[in-house]
Amino acid sequence: MGFGLNVTANSIVRDLKEIATGTALSSHAQIKDFFFGQYTDVNAKNKSYPLLWVDTLPSKLMGEFGNVVRMKFRVAYFELLDKDLANDLSAESTAQLVLMDILRQMYYTYGYAVNYQETGTITQGKESLGANLSGAYLDMVIDVPYDWVYGTCDYPTKQNQGIVQELSDYDSGLLVDYDGSPLKTI
Repeated sequence: MGFGLNVTANSIVRDLKEIATGTALSSHAQIKDFFFGQYTDVNAKNKSYPLLWVDTLPSKLMGEFGNVVRMKFRVAYFELLDKDLANDLSAESTAQLVLMDILRQMYYTYGYAVNYQETGTITQGKESLGANLSGAYLDMVIDVPYDWVYGTCDYPTKQNQGIVQELSDYDSGLLVDYDGSPLKTI
């Protein structure tokens, strides 16, 4: 879920997969299969269609103190084309609508801060990955706040597998847990 500060690329991809192939009421009825990775790795003959394909793109630190991580994902929807290619325009039109549905679900159902201005363009087109496919893709941008002060993802230490903070206000060099409980005096 996107609510809160502990959003990772893994949680976003997991939720996209749930939209594509899950059993939840929020799952999209038109999508039959899901693939994560580079599109050249999709084996079209071993997939069911329509297919939702997702890959990560470079993320960017934003904000005055780098306190927002702008995560980017390529999200594509493809259908198999008829032998005569007669359903090409229909597949591209459906793809555009499905991708817009996914953006809305990521925002309203899963609570992600989808940046619609940066997400921008939906690109229609055909692919040939062992089968004739038609559809569209977009580069979905999600802004994730990161709390540098309280550290929502600080590295675990051997002393404590949770968040540890050193309080310099104390001469004793007291280490405390995230809730202020003393862990160790150094």
